[in-house]
Amino acid sequence: MINKTIKHIYTEAALSILEMVRMIALEVHYIQSEIMNDDTINILCVIKKNEDIRDYIEILIAEGFRLNNKTNDVVIMTNNFKDYIINYYFINENEREKLKLQQLVGVNV
Repeated sequence: MINKTIKHIYTEAALSILEMVRMIALEVHYIQSEIMNDDTINILCVIKKNEDIRDYIEILIAEGFRLNNKTNDVVIMTNNFKDYIINYYFINENEREKLKLQQLVGVNV
């Protein structure tokens, strides 16, 4: 269960990313890593089947995001939001079926 402060920051951060990728985003979820620091929040963003978040990396970087990791299955962008570090895990809807969340960062939903 997430505390009220984390929930509030997650909600603001999720709405912020949705404003930037709303045309391709299907879902956003809070994911809690077992190895997460107190000042880090992980957000899973599921992208539509026919879209690729890689097409938006330059736009997100221009908005202040940092590319943390990029694989065939997952793109991780990091951004500072208020006093927190937000990791955005972008996966394609096709990949969601293949990936278990534990493969991302050892996470629990």
